Amino acid sequence: SLHDALPIYLIIEQTGCYADVLLDLAKSYSANVYYKNGNLIFEKAIEKLNTNMQGSIHNFTTDKCEYIGSQITCEIGNIVNKVIVKGTNINGSLISGFCVNDDINSSINIYRIGTIQKIIEDDIVFTTKQCQDLAKLELMKSTIAQLKCEIRSTFLPHIESGNIITLSDNNLALSQERFLITAIAMPYNQQTTYSCVNMKEISFSIKQTK
Repeated sequence: SLHDALPIYLIIEQTGCYADVLLDLAKSYSANVYYKNGNLIFEKAIEKLNTNMQGSIHNFTTDKCEYIGSQITCEIGNIVNKVIVKGTNINGSLISGFCVNDDINSSINIYRIGTIQKIIEDDIVFTTKQCQDLAKLELMKSTIAQLKCEIRSTFLPHIESGNIITLSDNNLALSQERFLITAIAMPYNQQTTYSCVNMKEISFSIKQTK
């Protein structure tokens, strides 16, 4: 929880600023930090990605006038199925945690392709739970980054980053495929581009181990 009572020591450079402290604090809790309606918001990033039960905010189809087209790319060079996080050293004991994809329904689990691990070392992570949360977040991010899509359409004000959309396009052999919006580009007086990642691979449960 973001409300855990823990002593946290953050070091800021002489040329640093208040925002640097907020970013480091958010990172130590695997959280997003941003302003919304004048309020400073801390939001657990893992909850933002855990969208399997989230409904679609919009359905893009080729028969709708706002849909212009899409492009699919696949990145297989960054596949990871185990993440180890090493945090700070407290009284000679290294705080650490890891998360592994050992789900038999996943096409990239450790049994099918072997263990491909990523190690993160960060001394602003202070507890085992924080290490585990960060490991789970990084594993989910690495998993959904495989299949990316850029959707071009007219501007749709109800769509925000973090929303789920579906895409049906016969040219891409896609039917009601679920995507997570990761970024939105809105050039002045031009079509809007929605950058997305495919949600299919994070439908499995990721094992979290102490």
